[in-house]
Amino acid sequence: MGAPAANGRGFAPEPPSGVKVWRSADLPPALAGDLHAAFAPHYDAFYEDVYGPLAAAVAEPVLVRVRAMKVGASPCALDVGAGTGRLALPLAADGWRVIAVEKSRAMLARLLDKATTAGLRIEGWLGELRPGAVEPASVDAIVMTFGVVDYVVVDDDLVRLALACREAAKPTARLFVQPTPRGYFADVTSSGRRYSGVVEVGDRGSGRVDLRQVVTLDGVVVVDERIALKVRSEAQVERAFRAGGWQPAGREHDGIYPLLVFEPA
Repeated sequence: MGAPAANGRGFAPEPPSGVKVWRSADLPPALAGDLHAAFAPHYDAFYEDVYGPLAAAVAEPVLVRVRAMKVGASPCALDVGAGTGRLALPLAADGWRVIAVEKSRAMLARLLDKATTAGLRIEGWLGELRPGAVEPASVDAIVMTFGVVDYVVVDDDLVRLALACREAAKPTARLFVQPTPRGYFADVTSSGRRYSGVVEVGDRGSGRVDLRQVVTLDGVVVVDERIALKVRSEAQVERAFRAGGWQPAGREHDGIYPLLVFEPA
């Protein structure tokens, strides 16, 4: 089994404070136990091989809603848990200023490399989003997709994240959250032409799960990692964001993830 993340919350140790970067070469050295360090180089290819168009379809409802917003000439999007850029890259290509927040150095490096290759400029933020990280009242849209909130295991930390987002948000901003449905995580094996993934889930109660993910490429193990997560009900997610200065503004469901929409309270 892969070793659990060092701080027990599904995340590797963080830099003392967040680090703003524009290129992967500017990132600080990797820390031991960086989340998804082994998975990041395979992430895009794995999802494309195993899930095909379904992986991109998860982000589509959020992109549609963000693109439909009435914004000024230089809109700004804050992508929290940006991964390798499933939302950040198309929004940057649309002309948005994008701030990509990611706690995994390896994932953020992959995103910035893809942005450089595409000729896009994305502001990367390595670490946890904290008050003061983004200029107040500057962001039009904030996105947290693909179950990003599950990685915030401690409820008070989720409230603090909501508060940091609220500080950065314009009065007209919208926050889009895709929480993982309860019952989604289960022991499962998924296979494509070259990749295969095995997920083993240990239920710790109160929504907390220990997830082990093993990925093979052409029969060779390339990823063996453990992640601590907390799956919350939609009501629990809503309660945390209300405590962070947001109020519900809508709900949709794309067939996989619910999409919760919030506006500043």
